[in-house]
Amino acid sequence: MSENDLPESLKTKLVQSIKSKPIQENGMNLLMRLGERLHLQIYNANERLWGELVGFKQGEFLLVWLPNLTAHRKILADNSEVTLRGMNVDFQLCGFTTTISKILLTPYPLLFLTFPKVFEKLHLRRHDRVECFLPAQVLLDGNEYKAMIVNLSLGGARIILNKESAIFSPEQFESREIYLVFKTVDNGKEAYAKSLVRSARNNDSKLTLGLEFLDLIGESYIIIHKYVASIKEYYALKQE
Repeated sequence: MSENDLPESLKTKLVQSIKSKPIQENGMNLLMRLGERLHLQIYNANERLWGELVGFKQGEFLLVWLPNLTAHRKILADNSEVTLRGMNVDFQLCGFTTTISKILLTPYPLLFLTFPKVFEKLHLRRHDRVECFLPAQVLLDGNEYKAMIVNLSLGGARIILNKESAIFSPEQFESREIYLVFKTVDNGKEAYAKSLVRSARNNDSKLTLGLEFLDLIGESYIIIHKYVASIKEYYALKQE
């Protein structure tokens, strides 16, 4: 089912999905994929560089590979400020200012950056996404895993699997097609979403997966749309 199949009464409730106003968040909520391309702007210098996130310690530091580091060594110094922009695991554009804590030229050109205390994110998704806590099942290779959906949209979801109940690794799910099955609190019908795992990462005793929905089966499109719209409406009423 597609957006064109929605009843007119539901179409009128569609929430604008592209936001132009950035949202500020606590730095501990910043989650980025390894290999993510980063745009670096050097403070007090008219220079913009491209790098790649190759490592991090949540709340402590970011490690960025900067292939042109040697050529720009004169404008970079320990404790100098830089502004970074890149996509988080939910494909939202994020930006923040931080400081260079260490510069390495050999054996590889690397920057150690202080993990930001706050960051801004800009919603670039085609579909609105809401925070939630919905129990779900993940089906892969004939196995079923218990999961919790922590945010949801018509285009995808972020889910958490508890590693205490099963043994698995990010490599087991990365770039794989899975099925996500769940019910919303206001509808007893099950939603079925054929999904592609876009990201998989360990987080303590849990595994976090970023999903892109490939196919919403049966009435799943309407089920998810109604749920997302109701949550957005609830938050809008709270802010009045």
